[in-house]
Amino acid sequence: MSSRMVFRISVLVLAIATTAQAQSATPPEFEAASKLFGLKGKGCSSCHTIGKGDKTGPNLKGVTQRREKGWAKRLINGASGVIASGDETARELYKKFAGVMMPAQGLTDEEFETIWAYLADCDQQKEACIPYDGPKWGTDATPQEIADGKAIYKGEKPLVNGGPSCFGCHHIRGVSLWGGGSVGPDLTFAYAQKGESQLVPALEEMSSPMMKSLYGEAPLTPEEQYQVKAFLADVARDGTIPEPTETHFLFLGLEGMGIIVGLSLIIWNRKRGNS
Repeated sequence: MSSRMVFRISVLVLAIATTAQAQSATPPEFEAASKLFGLKGKGCSSCHTIGKGDKTGPNLKGVTQRREKGWAKRLINGASGVIASGDETARELYKKFAGVMMPAQGLTDEEFETIWAYLADCDQQKEACIPYDGPKWGTDATPQEIADGKAIYKGEKPLVNGGPSCFGCHHIRGVSLWGGGSVGPDLTFAYAQKGESQLVPALEEMSSPMMKSLYGEAPLTPEEQYQVKAFLADVARDGTIPEPTETHFLFLGLEGMGIIVGLSLIIWNRKRGNS
């Protein structure tokens, strides 16, 4: 073998080794984008995977190849407007995912470009992209964790520190005949609307005046916080519209009337028995 041939082979081997090393290394920009996708909290990995199937929202593997960049940016920062404009693709996605509308993410131009580049990089990989997502998302809960969260909400599972159930103040569609109270906000879509970034501190801090009065001395444990979050993530998957609050007041009124009538009959029967 000539020296020239040996030189060419050496150069080729060196080039292959250098390319392999470059591909195996994870650029800092990729890691930063992975964290942004995972920790943005209002959307992204709380509702989407990149190659592991649909979640609350569609699987984003291949999205940079099947969607136009400008369209994606408009949808991410204002899905309601895109849907209202009559955009067929947006309307089909809204229908497919049970009417759960992605909240406007409010990404800056730089954040969007970072995430779009990250998705484009992921589209070049054969395997699924697993973004850095910090603490466990509510959408990754086990059936048992969801069931425990539901039991906490309904007051069937006592809280470790003795706090009250959520059911007395908050309504969630489909949980029971009454659905819950109306003193606090409806929690049916709390997970989809607030995302991890707002819901996690809300459960941890209970900072509103009413919540602080109820849970200031009886906070939820980290495990209970996650179980409630898991339950809220699960109910948010169903996009059916909750019944009007007035309907629940009607049921509560009928229930109260029934109790009063029942007590009146008991008292009347006792008086008859004593006469």
